[in-house]
Amino acid sequence: MSEQDKSLKEKLSKDVDIADWKMLHFHFVRDNLFIIHETLDFVDTCVSVAKNEQGTVDRYIKEELIKRPDGLEVEKWHKEKPIFKCLVISPFVFVQVTDLKLKRKED
Repeated sequence: MSEQDKSLKEKLSKDVDIADWKMLHFHFVRDNLFIIHETLDFVDTCVSVAKNEQGTVDRYIKEELIKRPDGLEVEKWHKEKPIFKCLVISPFVFVQVTDLKLKRKED
């Protein structure tokens, strides 16, 4: 890995945030949201996108490892309220479901 690639990976790693579905819905409606399959390393995949590694990204899309969420996924997320890793690679937002759970106050 080149120094430039290491620097990009380090930068993107620092920019990774977490979000719930409510925070991401706007990006879904605008058709700017992509989900990265849990079998892929989130940051490495985002580096491939940021570097425009067309062969790698095209393969991931073809294998549906990177895709736009569908209605069934959105419905599931609305009910289950998962937490996502998220990263903006303008103009798109890339997310990956995590196993994190937020503690919610009981009413």
